[in-house]
Amino acid sequence: MKQNDFGKRLDTDWEKLRGQKDEIDTFDTPYDPHDEKAVDAFWEDAVLVHGGGTKAVRDALSEKRRVPLITQKISTTLRLSPEVVAYFKRKGLGWQESVDKVLMEYVLSH
Repeated sequence: MKQNDFGKRLDTDWEKLRGQKDEIDTFDTPYDPHDEKAVDAFWEDAVLVHGGGTKAVRDALSEKRRVPLITQKISTTLRLSPEVVAYFKRKGLGWQESVDKVLMEYVLSH
């Protein structure tokens, strides 16, 4: 019988494992591994990290999340009435993005 790194015997019940059905029967499973489209959709946004380690993971994720240059914002100073600023700030975090969206809608419609 094999032993693990701590010297404990590994008592795998191979007969029990062979008798189990090969189906997904729980809601915890994120996708059906037998459905190729579901597998592809699940892994579509995965990030491959070469080398491992926290720095490699951070670098890979920041590269994946990097905004393309054509959609990056330009920092500027804009004078707005207090009522306009108060309205958007009441919406909470992301209020400047909301201002940008409203202005973009205006630009696209004129």
